[in-house]
Amino acid sequence: EEHLMVERGLSPVVLVGWEGLWGVLYFVALAPVLSLTPDSDVAAAALWHEDFAETFDQLAHSGDLIALTLASALALLLYNLVGNMVTKQLSAVMRSILESCRTLGVWLTSLVLYYAFHDASAGERWTGWSFLELLGFALLVYGTLAYKELVPVPLPRPASPLPIDRQRSHTI
Repeated sequence: EEHLMVERGLSPVVLVGWEGLWGVLYFVALAPVLSLTPDSDVAAAALWHEDFAETFDQLAHSGDLIALTLASALALLLYNLVGNMVTKQLSAVMRSILESCRTLGVWLTSLVLYYAFHDASAGERWTGWSFLELLGFALLVYGTLAYKELVPVPLPRPASPLPIDRQRSHTI
């Protein structure tokens, strides 16, 4: 995406449009295949089977479902558009940093909602594994920042190779 927008001058809006078009083409190609796969009571059947006729029937009979579907599509459009604008104006690495912060924000919001409302359905409680999650998020953010060379990596750097004397070296 960064190459197409920065090097090729493609606008974020056009890029999102192309990505959406490719998504529709994949849907058109895969929908018949997924509809023809066998339906079963096996939990993994949800990975390969989809009843699109039932989906469209539900949409046809529920205005609320249509509104939620359109709201979801609009949110996805805005999300991708803003993401591409960040990529074009800053960089793909900055977008990755923001993505990891978004995930951390969702997790922290879940914790706050649980303790603010004392309701397990509103969020997630702190468990013995939460320290590991926090360490994982910290490592994710640190790794992204280190890749962008915004923070140092506290390891000794390997010795740089000796310069090659081009006049003395030759191939046989």
